[in-house]
Amino acid sequence: MPPNLVWSYPDPLPAVGPVKGLLAFYNEAVDITVDGERVERPITHFSKTLSGESDT
Repeated sequence: MPPNLVWSYPDPLPAVGPVKGLLAFYNEAVDITVDGERVERPITHFSKTLSGESDT
């Protein structure tokens, strides 16, 4: 499992208070299904880091 795959905001700013206690995942590293259909993983600058690959 990649490090830092999930994160949360234990003390968010008031304007985004509803995210308190929720967990967030990088969709580059998890399988997501919406309405029974698998969502393709995006390729972003996080993809290589999350997969454990390196530039060296």
